[in-house]
Amino acid sequence: MRKKMLFLLTIVVIFTVGFISGCGGCGCNGEHEYYDLPEEEEYEDERTTSTLLPSEEDLGVPVYDENLDPSSVEASETKSNGEVTHIGVDYDSKNDFQTVFDWYEERLGEPTGTQVLSNGHRQAWWNLEKDGRFIQVILTCTDEGTAISIINEKLPSQ
Repeated sequence: MRKKMLFLLTIVVIFTVGFISGCGGCGCNGEHEYYDLPEEEEYEDERTTSTLLPSEEDLGVPVYDENLDPSSVEASETKSNGEVTHIGVDYDSKNDFQTVFDWYEERLGEPTGTQVLSNGHRQAWWNLEKDGRFIQVILTCTDEGTAISIINEKLPSQ
Protein backbone atom coordinates (compact mmCIF):
# COMPACT_ATOMS: atom_id res chain seq x y z
CA MET A 1 0.00 0.00 0.00
CA ARG A 2 2.84 2.34 0.87
CA LYS A 3 4.54 1.72 -2.50
CA LYS A 4 1.30 2.54 -4.35
CA MET A 5 0.91 5.81 -2.45
CA LEU A 6 4.54 6.75 -3.13
CA PHE A 7 4.11 5.92 -6.83
CA LEU A 8 0.93 8.04 -7.10
CA LEU A 9 2.57 10.92 -5.25
CA THR A 10 5.56 10.76 -7.62
CA ILE A 11 3.24 10.91 -10.66
CA VAL A 12 1.39 13.92 -9.21
CA VAL A 13 4.67 15.74 -8.51
CA ILE A 14 5.96 15.07 -12.06
CA PHE A 15 2.78 16.43 -13.64
CA THR A 16 2.71 19.44 -11.34
CA VAL A 17 6.34 20.34 -12.05
CA GLY A 18 5.80 19.86 -15.79
CA PHE A 19 2.75 22.10 -15.77
CA ILE A 20 4.31 24.84 -13.65
CA SER A 21 7.58 24.85 -15.59
CA GLY A 22 5.97 26.33 -18.65
CA CYS A 23 2.95 26.30 -20.92
CA GLY A 24 1.33 23.25 -19.37
CA GLY A 25 3.98 20.94 -20.74
CA CYS A 26 3.34 21.61 -24.43
CA GLY A 27 7.08 21.89 -25.10
CA CYS A 28 7.02 25.34 -26.70
CA ASN A 29 9.15 27.08 -24.03
CA GLY A 30 6.61 29.88 -23.71
CA GLU A 31 6.82 30.94 -27.36
CA HIS A 32 3.15 31.14 -28.24
CA GLU A 33 1.81 33.26 -31.09
CA TYR A 34 -1.00 35.49 -30.03
CA TYR A 35 -3.69 36.34 -32.51
CA ASP A 36 -5.68 39.50 -32.82
CA LEU A 37 -9.20 38.25 -33.17
CA PRO A 38 -11.59 40.53 -35.01
CA GLU A 39 -14.26 42.10 -32.91
CA GLU A 40 -17.65 40.57 -33.41
CA GLU A 41 -20.17 42.78 -35.07
CA GLU A 42 -23.25 43.37 -33.03
CA TYR A 43 -26.57 42.80 -34.70
CA GLU A 44 -30.01 43.52 -33.51
CA ASP A 45 -31.27 39.93 -33.47
CA GLU A 46 -34.86 39.35 -32.59
CA ARG A 47 -35.69 35.81 -31.47
CA THR A 48 -39.21 34.53 -31.05
CA THR A 49 -40.61 31.16 -30.07
CA SER A 50 -44.03 29.71 -30.67
CA THR A 51 -46.13 26.61 -30.23
CA LEU A 52 -47.77 27.12 -33.64
CA LEU A 53 -46.68 25.09 -36.64
CA PRO A 54 -45.05 27.41 -39.26
CA SER A 55 -46.36 27.28 -42.81
CA GLU A 56 -44.79 25.71 -45.89
CA GLU A 57 -44.18 29.24 -47.16
CA ASP A 58 -42.23 30.12 -43.98
CA LEU A 59 -40.17 26.90 -43.90
CA GLY A 60 -39.58 26.52 -47.64
CA VAL A 61 -40.65 22.86 -47.71
CA PRO A 62 -43.91 20.95 -47.37
CA VAL A 63 -45.05 20.56 -43.76
CA TYR A 64 -46.45 17.18 -42.74
CA ASP A 65 -49.31 17.97 -40.38
CA GLU A 66 -51.37 14.80 -40.31
CA ASN A 67 -52.13 13.29 -36.91
CA LEU A 68 -50.05 16.05 -35.31
CA ASP A 69 -49.45 16.12 -31.56
CA PRO A 70 -50.18 19.85 -30.94
CA SER A 71 -48.45 19.84 -27.55
CA SER A 72 -45.17 18.81 -29.20
CA VAL A 73 -44.72 21.88 -31.44
CA GLU A 74 -41.70 24.05 -30.65
CA ALA A 75 -40.95 26.68 -33.29
CA SER A 76 -38.37 29.47 -33.30
CA GLU A 77 -37.47 32.33 -35.59
CA THR A 78 -34.52 34.72 -35.61
CA LYS A 79 -34.52 38.01 -37.48
CA SER A 80 -31.45 40.16 -38.02
CA ASN A 81 -32.11 43.71 -39.13
CA GLY A 82 -35.66 42.72 -40.07
CA GLU A 83 -34.67 39.73 -42.24
CA VAL A 84 -35.43 36.15 -41.19
CA THR A 85 -32.05 34.40 -40.81
CA HIS A 86 -33.31 31.25 -39.11
CA ILE A 87 -36.62 29.51 -38.71
CA GLY A 88 -37.06 26.04 -37.33
CA VAL A 89 -39.60 23.70 -35.84
CA ASP A 90 -39.61 20.41 -33.96
CA TYR A 91 -42.84 18.46 -33.61
CA ASP A 92 -44.28 14.97 -33.45
CA SER A 93 -46.76 13.10 -35.59
CA LYS A 94 -48.50 10.07 -34.18
CA ASN A 95 -48.21 8.45 -37.61
CA ASP A 96 -45.59 5.75 -38.12
CA PHE A 97 -42.16 6.56 -39.57
CA GLN A 98 -42.75 4.85 -42.94
CA THR A 99 -45.95 6.85 -43.59
CA VAL A 100 -44.21 10.17 -42.91
CA PHE A 101 -41.06 9.09 -44.79
CA ASP A 102 -43.09 8.13 -47.89
CA TRP A 103 -44.94 11.47 -47.77
CA TYR A 104 -41.67 13.46 -47.71
CA GLU A 105 -39.96 11.22 -50.26
CA GLU A 106 -42.85 11.84 -52.68
CA ARG A 107 -42.42 15.62 -52.29
CA LEU A 108 -38.65 16.03 -51.79
CA GLY A 109 -37.24 13.01 -53.63
CA GLU A 110 -34.64 10.60 -52.29
CA PRO A 111 -33.30 11.56 -48.86
CA THR A 112 -29.75 12.83 -48.46
CA GLY A 113 -29.16 10.10 -45.91
CA THR A 114 -30.72 7.44 -43.73
CA GLN A 115 -29.50 5.49 -40.73
CA VAL A 116 -30.57 3.11 -38.02
CA LEU A 117 -29.94 4.54 -34.55
CA SER A 118 -28.46 2.56 -31.67
CA ASN A 119 -31.96 2.05 -30.24
CA GLY A 120 -33.05 0.41 -33.52
CA HIS A 121 -35.13 3.37 -34.68
CA ARG A 122 -34.75 4.73 -38.20
CA GLN A 123 -33.79 8.26 -39.17
CA ALA A 124 -33.79 10.04 -42.54
CA TRP A 125 -32.84 13.55 -43.63
CA TRP A 126 -32.94 15.82 -46.63
CA ASN A 127 -30.48 18.70 -47.14
CA LEU A 128 -31.68 21.28 -49.67
CA GLU A 129 -30.55 24.66 -50.96
CA LYS A 130 -33.30 26.92 -52.20
CA ASP A 131 -33.40 30.67 -52.84
CA GLY A 132 -30.16 31.36 -50.93
CA ARG A 133 -31.21 29.27 -47.96
CA PHE A 134 -30.16 25.90 -46.50
CA ILE A 135 -33.11 23.74 -45.51
CA GLN A 136 -32.87 20.48 -43.59
CA VAL A 137 -35.72 18.08 -42.87
CA ILE A 138 -35.02 15.34 -40.32
CA LEU A 139 -37.38 12.46 -39.52
CA THR A 140 -36.74 10.23 -36.52
CA CYS A 141 -38.78 7.15 -35.62
CA THR A 142 -40.01 7.22 -32.02
CA ASP A 143 -42.02 4.81 -29.89
CA GLU A 144 -45.04 7.13 -30.29
CA GLY A 145 -44.71 7.85 -34.03
CA THR A 146 -42.33 10.21 -35.85
CA ALA A 147 -40.37 13.24 -34.66
CA ILE A 148 -40.02 15.88 -37.39
CA SER A 149 -37.46 18.70 -37.43
CA ILE A 150 -37.27 21.36 -40.12
CA ILE A 151 -34.53 24.00 -40.15
CA ASN A 152 -34.29 26.86 -42.63
CA GLU A 153 -31.12 29.02 -42.45
CA LYS A 154 -30.04 31.92 -44.60
CA LEU A 155 -26.80 31.05 -46.39
CA PRO A 156 -23.93 33.49 -45.87
CA SER A 157 -23.49 36.03 -48.67
CA GLN A 158 -20.71 35.12 -51.03
